[in-house]
Amino acid sequence: NLSNSTTDYATYASSTANSNAGWNPIGDSGTKFTGTFDGVGNTIGDLYINRPTEDNIGLFGYTTNSSVIKNIGLVDADVTGHWNVGGLVGYSYGSITNAYATGSVNGGGSSGGDVGGLIGINAGGTISNSYATGSVFGASWDVGGLVGWNNNGIITNSYALGSVTGTNLDIGGLVGWNQGTISNSFWDKETSNQATSNGGTGLSTTQMQQMASFTGWSIEEDSTLSSSYKYPVLSVFNGGGSSTWKIYKAPVVVTPTSTPTNTPTQTQINKIITAIVNKNVLTNTDLNTLMNSGIDIRSFINQVKLAGGNLVIIPGIALKVLNGGINLPYGMDREFSLDSTNNQDEKEEENI
Repeated sequence: NLSNSTTDYATYASSTANSNAGWNPIGDSGTKFTGTFDGVGNTIGDLYINRPTEDNIGLFGYTTNSSVIKNIGLVDADVTGHWNVGGLVGYSYGSITNAYATGSVNGGGSSGGDVGGLIGINAGGTISNSYATGSVFGASWDVGGLVGWNNNGIITNSYALGSVTGTNLDIGGLVGWNQGTISNSFWDKETSNQATSNGGTGLSTTQMQQMASFTGWSIEEDSTLSSSYKYPVLSVFNGGGSSTWKIYKAPVVVTPTSTPTNTPTQTQINKIITAIVNKNVLTNTDLNTLMNSGIDIRSFINQVKLAGGNLVIIPGIALKVLNGGINLPYGMDREFSLDSTNNQDEKEEENI
């Protein structure tokens, strides 16, 4: 990834580079870019271009039909040109896939046009699985969130979000002017401030954040994505995977359920206590009955004491009660006291 902290950024891509004109686009109408550029899922941040009197402006200025640009993202770009201005490519004849741009793109001067968030003019080229989220402004015609002028080009599985403004004709949320083919591509009617486009389908923000809206795309939900951006993102920039796109899905929150307890009635409590008190000796069976009944042990002992009872407990049973974490209530003569030399089967008595 490249950004303003990268070595030589100030020399080549900053607001002070090239006499304050910023980045010098790769390729122009005289020497076009003809090769392949694969960003391999990396990004270029803080690209600055300020060339309001020049045409064919972007990271790439002018590309031919043999060129391929893929797997690259522009983050917080600030791009200004005259005609044929895009964040990624100004004038494109080639193939663009798995690419995106954020920031702002402007057709400067009093007459700049053919301005798009990603591509200025798509002249017979292809754009697939790509998007733009930045603001777009054109002082003249053909201004679009993704592409300014789709001139016999093909656009598939792509979208745009950014605000789009222009002062002349053919202003659209996805494409300003379209003379090509557009399929399975969308723009956000709310964030773009554009209800129409010369191609594509306009959706609400809510629809743009739902996987069901993107039928025909290779897309899957992913709860590990940041909830700060709920639109589709390209997998190559987000952990890879078998699908081309991913979209945020809220993690499933599991609410623990408490196990209902059966609180015994006072009649049931009295019946159990009376049966045990009347026997005077607390056996294993009695203890299990008591512990499984839901009766508070402290309340039970208090009631025995108040009744004048003198409860006899076998030592092994007392140990079971203590291991259960039971403490006698405040005011009792003493807690269970055991002689470790006694066998559990012996009926040595302890008085409470």
